[in-house]
Amino acid sequence: VYGSRRFQIRLDGARQPSTVPSVVSEGEYQCIALAGFLAELATSTTGSALVLDDPVSSLDHRWRRRVAERLVEEAQRRQVIVFTHDLVFMLHLSELSERPGSILTQVSVTRDARGVGVCANGVPWAGMNVRQRIGQLRAELQQARVLHERSQHRQYETRARHIYGLLRESWETAIEEVLLNKTVLRFRRGIEPQRLRQLTDIEEPDIRTVQDGIGKCSRYFEGHYQAPPINEPVPDPDEIARDIAGLSDWVGELRRRGRS
Repeated sequence: VYGSRRFQIRLDGARQPSTVPSVVSEGEYQCIALAGFLAELATSTTGSALVLDDPVSSLDHRWRRRVAERLVEEAQRRQVIVFTHDLVFMLHLSELSERPGSILTQVSVTRDARGVGVCANGVPWAGMNVRQRIGQLRAELQQARVLHERSQHRQYETRARHIYGLLRESWETAIEEVLLNKTVLRFRRGIEPQRLRQLTDIEEPDIRTVQDGIGKCSRYFEGHYQAPPINEPVPDPDEIARDIAGLSDWVGELRRRGRS
């Protein structure tokens, strides 16, 4: 026998007769609908996959985190597929999926010269950690090296400047994630003061390394205007490779010093 399950939401303690749709916001209404769906799902005996398309598009940060927790919990019992353009929500899912027993696969869908709907393994640049960014920088350099070897100087210069812009962002990510030991991270609501215990070993050489690395990037990245008389050419691929390795080696050293 087939039928539909029914439930009703009421306003608790309301002094005036009002219906829920006339009071709650769009985000709250979506949150109620999602809660009802997940509550019904909890009574289901099937293990079919669950597919959600932007489930938190109208929710604030408080509810995004709770929805992410519930979906990661559900993923212990069934496959859960989530489509989202919300970077904060994606990072919540990634962080929570680090728990034992969770298997996370991330795919980004982009648009490029080939058209729309181009899939690539991993997350978009804005969501990458420093290790992933270093890998992406090396992949970008391989493409730039081909242009250099073909003597396509203008195209190479454009790509090289783009790489230095990404490298500068990677230095900034390394400061947050590694040097400051994730004490303060972008897209996270609060700070984790307990991580400050591992920051007592920051020394003058670390500061100089960061300043030199970011300073060099600032000379070459896109959008930085140089005075015409200087006209400094962009570095060749081997020098860019050494600059990327400089960031990678410094991050590795900090890891060996106890950064998580």
